[in-house]
Amino acid sequence: MAAAAQSANAYMQSVSSNLQFSLDQDTGHTVVRMIDTETEEVLRQFPSEEMLAISRSIDRMQGLLINREA
Repeated sequence: MAAAAQSANAYMQSVSSNLQFSLDQDTGHTVVRMIDTETEEVLRQFPSEEMLAISRSIDRMQGLLINREA
């Protein structure tokens, strides 16, 4: 998955330098960021940081539930 994100980044840099692809290590989700090429500011991100935080929390809660049942 990380190799796919790197490949997508390389392709997008040849076409347009304002999209970045990465892999969120905690959730395994692909993250797409639209970057202002002059200021390097993140204009948009999919999924948002809030959604990634919710996903991480759900993963932790599932882990706790499984540990309690075991």
